[in-house]
Amino acid sequence: MAYEEISKTGKRRWIPDTFISMTNNDNLDVGYIYNGKQGTVIAIFYTGNSASITFHNSFSDIASAQKAIDNTFAILANRKITMKNRRSERNAGHNFKVGDIVVNTWGYDQTNVDAYRVVNTTKNFVSLQEIGGTTVDTGFMSGNFTPNVTDMGSGEITRHSAHGDYVNMQHGCGNLWLGGAVSCSWGH
Repeated sequence: MAYEEISKTGKRRWIPDTFISMTNNDNLDVGYIYNGKQGTVIAIFYTGNSASITFHNSFSDIASAQKAIDNTFAILANRKITMKNRRSERNAGHNFKVGDIVVNTWGYDQTNVDAYRVVNTTKNFVSLQEIGGTTVDTGFMSGNFTPNVTDMGSGEITRHSAHGDYVNMQHGCGNLWLGGAVSCSWGH
């Protein structure tokens, strides 16, 4: 049995004694194809600097094993692109300005609605202060909540990360209020 040491982590990962090796451009992701018992073809794949096996499967022929490795390379390449795009979106900042209203709907067996006024902004954060609103009954244990736009807020000012029109909240995600009523419900 042979082992390969991963230079950045010092961890070791198993490699077969006789194999065909396939790597991607940065040589971090690697697949090995080797012959198993009773004529099977086996592929083992490692991702990045991990010593953990991504997959270790048997195949009927070398072409099927190569296809599985190629597909895994493609999935990982797409994932890297997606992560890069998400990082760019996250670092692009948000669309909030001082005075905007943020609503946050949350709850398990009921829908609570909280409203906040934006009192300060930086590139990636907003400071919020809770404001009141009016709830109008619309039926059995349900209603419509409308934030009070003249309420300047009172109480604690809290800081939250934000991106686009969304704010990370303690319970879920708040969003920029575009006007109109927001549905709510209660169970008691």
